[in-house]
Amino acid sequence: MADGASQITMSQLKSYSAKDQLAHPAISSGSYKKLTKNRKVAVNHPAVFSDELDMKAPVTDQKGTGRCWIFAGLNMMRHNMVERYNNTKIELSASYVFFYDQLEKCNWFLESVLRTVDDEADSTLVRHMFREPLSDGGQWDMFAAVVEKYGVVPKEAYPETHHSEGTWELSGLLKKRMRENGMRLRKSHRAGASIEELRAQKQAMVEEAHRILAIMMGTPPDRVTWSFYDKDDKLHVYPDITPLEFYREHAGVNCSDIVSLVDDPRNKYYELLEVDYLGNVVDGPAVRYINVPVEDIKRYAIKVLKAGRPVWFGCDVEQSLLNSEGLMALDAYNLSAAFDIEATMTKRERLQYGESTITHAMVITGVHLEDGKSVRWRIENSWGSKAGDGGYYTMTDEWFSEFVYQISIEKRDIPDAVLRVLDQQPVTLPPWDPLGALLCGQK
Repeated sequence: MADGASQITMSQLKSYSAKDQLAHPAISSGSYKKLTKNRKVAVNHPAVFSDELDMKAPVTDQKGTGRCWIFAGLNMMRHNMVERYNNTKIELSASYVFFYDQLEKCNWFLESVLRTVDDEADSTLVRHMFREPLSDGGQWDMFAAVVEKYGVVPKEAYPETHHSEGTWELSGLLKKRMRENGMRLRKSHRAGASIEELRAQKQAMVEEAHRILAIMMGTPPDRVTWSFYDKDDKLHVYPDITPLEFYREHAGVNCSDIVSLVDDPRNKYYELLEVDYLGNVVDGPAVRYINVPVEDIKRYAIKVLKAGRPVWFGCDVEQSLLNSEGLMALDAYNLSAAFDIEATMTKRERLQYGESTITHAMVITGVHLEDGKSVRWRIENSWGSKAGDGGYYTMTDEWFSEFVYQISIEKRDIPDAVLRVLDQQPVTLPPWDPLGALLCGQK
């Protein structure tokens, strides 16, 4: 039984400050974020940048889905293609990548079930796996794995559908089937089925997942003809090519040559990290990160931007975000004045205690430098043109330090000494580690 010191007493309640009652009418009448918004913050952080890419194509829209990581990857490709083909109307099919990501995740989950058939159903690992068999979210290496296996196609070759723009029903159905099918595999194993019999069952389950995806989204094309007029009204036609040929010949990005760098203060810097059971394509590239200080990440990002290329990155987007203004700033809200509270957690502590993790992927398209130091960053989001400043956001350098966790850039932009970390034996983190969070930020 708790002692008196553990309880909230009536005398304590009476002693609480009367100031709470004064603030109550204002704060309780609407969103506390609207009422505590720092009205001067936009003036303090103008959308002006010393180095900015000319992103000529319209901002994309992931709609009501968690496909941000796919859109960010395709937007990187699109920037190169717009420049190369003089065509601002180019957009690549996120639905195509998503279809095969979901199919591969079903196969990945079932393979993970086979790896753990001897574990008890109520073990921490099995419960973790079955709680979320698959999701919209992903990581850079998962994007690369799908693209390297299946390629990409223009959006017009495999357009959005009701179930790709709003994945709730599709995702829910696939999760239900994966949980039941995973249970069936475990029961068959306990009934004495051989591994060959289990794999035959699993293959039928993957076929079922493909059937669900094809019925709800349509079967992706295996060949496409890409034709368009450029800005000079010149016709371009690339007939009858496979999605892999389209990717290799036209995308202008080699996904397999891109490496993920993270800033995880919980772990040693300049070590290789991976998360157990994290991935989508079985026998595909592992999801791995080189852990480096955030100042290294900034320095490499600036180098890539100055070379005229955008940067794929992952962050905790909802932290101190002014969405309508398109601003990510630590001083976005004045919670101290309203609630008499101060945020004191460090980046390391936020990861340790569940206050923060990687939630959203976007593309860095610019930076403002003063005396060679970064002050703020220009961000291309995938929440449509009505979000932020026409779809773009300004991120302060202080916000970058606290809530940006990852960039994915080409090996040529990383020093050799850092690249050699890839030769290390990775430190394997448990499946529920914050670095195992899949980026699935939604507007």
